[in-house]
Amino acid sequence: MQSRGITIQEAAAYLSTTVPAIRRLISTCELPFTKLGKRFIIDRQDLDKWLEKKKHLA
Repeated sequence: MQSRGITIQEAAAYLSTTVPAIRRLISTCELPFTKLGKRFIIDRQDLDKWLEKKKHLA
């Protein structure tokens, strides 16, 4: 079973972007996240919903 929570590095790979780009989205609270200690965890379902909202129709 695949975990719902993913790391910043995994989120960057999932979105084909960089770790600094994900960190920037987290620092501006644009991307939903949970902080566990010093680690940021991103819910894969929240990430998919966020991505759907960001789509632009041609």
